[in-house]
Amino acid sequence: MYWQTATSHLTKDFLSAVLFIASFWKGDDILSDQGKKDLYSYFRAENLSNADRETLDFMRLYFNDEQSIAYFALNILRFTFISLLIGLSIYVFSIPGFALQLLTDSDSLYRFSEQVASDGFLKAYLINFIGVKLYFSRIRDFPTSPWANLIVDISTKIFLFFGLTAISYLLHAHFLGSFKGDYLLALRAIGPTIWNALLLKNLTSAYLVCVAVGSLPLFLTAFSYYMRSNASFSRLVRAIFLWLPFEGRPIRALSVISGAFYAVFFAISSIFILGLGNLMEASFK
Repeated sequence: MYWQTATSHLTKDFLSAVLFIASFWKGDDILSDQGKKDLYSYFRAENLSNADRETLDFMRLYFNDEQSIAYFALNILRFTFISLLIGLSIYVFSIPGFALQLLTDSDSLYRFSEQVASDGFLKAYLINFIGVKLYFSRIRDFPTSPWANLIVDISTKIFLFFGLTAISYLLHAHFLGSFKGDYLLALRAIGPTIWNALLLKNLTSAYLVCVAVGSLPLFLTAFSYYMRSNASFSRLVRAIFLWLPFEGRPIRALSVISGAFYAVFFAISSIFILGLGNLMEASFK
């Protein structure tokens, strides 16, 4: 039973890695020609010492806090939409027959779309918007290492996810009569819901994936920082980077490399979470 479940999760992990790569396949299109050349040159350069190689800030490649608030908000909107598509695709195709049901049953599609739009998308958008804004404020006032920024970003998003989920559940209980209109019952449902989301058992898992993908630019920045500080790792990445047939498409090449690390990370995480879940279930019996 455990290995059947683990195999199912590993299949989902592979699918998510493919979707992850596909979502950033055209990521170079929003960069200027000079930006693509500079980024590509950065990774292929062999004559740069680790001390001379600057750390790339991928957040500034995709977002710019000096833009007008409307353009900045639109950029976050586009990024959230792409990220959510990845999460929803994983969730929909993990349930046998669900994709076909959405295509053939207009009522199911309407209810599903309404739930995503009223809860998941809004929640993910707010988390991404606040997370990016806090990032630029943080590096301006308290410059820290990329790894520290990544840890702070993930911690902030976890806090926001729990907080916004609580607010959403309370609003649904108050205005829609969900959870029998009981606020306490609504709050008690948060823990089990998020736990099942970690096991990819409910729609909330799609929102978690969306928020996780939203941290990709920070992960790539930390990735660049590690390349700068570790010569062996830098040579390995450059070798893979130059082997891939994506000259002039640095984001595409990076998405393939990152997608491979992403798949391994989620595979290990899935096995660990499943093992922990089995231990917890056994302890309650």
